[in-house]
Amino acid sequence: PHGLLGGGPGAGLQPEGIFGSGSMPAVFAECGTVHAEKYGTTMEQFAKIAVKNRKHGAMNPKAKFQTEASLEEVLASDLIAYPLTKLMCSANVDGAAAVVIVSEKKAKELGMDRA
Repeated sequence: PHGLLGGGPGAGLQPEGIFGSGSMPAVFAECGTVHAEKYGTTMEQFAKIAVKNRKHGAMNPKAKFQTEASLEEVLASDLIAYPLTKLMCSANVDGAAAVVIVSEKKAKELGMDRA
């Protein structure tokens, strides 16, 4: 076979690229659609996962979001990529850290305090 998935020209591209899903919600939506087709999973069942996750987040003092949402709220939120609504999607949370290592002499030259 040839083409995107068959080893011919363009081989090696990820299948989600074929469907134009340039975002993670679209990739997960595609997985959800495949799951629904195979097992008969409903949008309401997917929404119940979000309700449970938000309930647990509301109990965690270190959670980024600490608010619960009802099944109705999850299902009524904006559609992002079928079958996922906004409240079914996780937030983009990025973190970063850096360490600067220099000699004591260079730190003094740069006016840096020793940490």
